[in-house]
Amino acid sequence: MDRITAMARDDMPVWLEPLLLTLGLGVPVAILVALVLLALPPANAYFQPRTAIDPPWPVRASPAAGPEGPPSAG
Repeated sequence: MDRITAMARDDMPVWLEPLLLTLGLGVPVAILVALVLLALPPANAYFQPRTAIDPPWPVRASPAAGPEGPPSAG
């Protein structure tokens, strides 16, 4: 068994161990990020157009218009 293990270690590429370590640490982080994003409310509700609400008091159309309305000529 030791001979087979030694042969397998000799034939393994050098980059395989760092890749497996990176994947082993990266996959749980990616799953955690996906779970957090699934727990958040959908963003499309924030980009819906808001309905206009009539104010409870009269609004002047322009700053030049007084409480009686726009100035009249004459």
